[in-house]
Amino acid sequence: MIGAALAIWLALQAPSSEAVQHLHAGIEADKKGQLDLAVSEFQKATELDPTLAGAFLDLGQAYIEQRAYASAVPPLKRALALSPNIEGGHQLLGYALLAQGYAVEAIPHLELIVSSFNNPWDE
Repeated sequence: MIGAALAIWLALQAPSSEAVQHLHAGIEADKKGQLDLAVSEFQKATELDPTLAGAFLDLGQAYIEQRAYASAVPPLKRALALSPNIEGGHQLLGYALLAQGYAVEAIPHLELIVSSFNNPWDE
C-alpha cells in the first residue's frame, strides 16, 4: 500500500513527458540555430508544466539569443522563483536586465555570480 502511494506521489511530482518532449525539441532547435522554433517549444513546455524551471530558463536564454531582453526577464524570474540556485539563472537574468539599462536591478544577480568564483588571493 505504501509503495503504491509513493509511486503515485512520485508520478505527480515528475514533469509531464509531453513537457519534457517539448523541452528536448527546444534544445535541439536551439542547437541548430532555429531560435523561433526553440522559443515555441520552450513555451509549450512551460505551459504543459508550469513547475519545470529548466524550461523557463531555456526560454529566457532563447529570448536573449534573439536579443529580446524584455521577453527574457519574466521566464528567467519564474525559473529562479521555482529553483533559486538554478545554474545560470542569475547570470542570464542579470544580463537581460543590464541589456535593458536596469543596472540597479541587475547588479544583485551579477554579484551572486562574481561571489561564487573562488578568489585565489583570499586563500
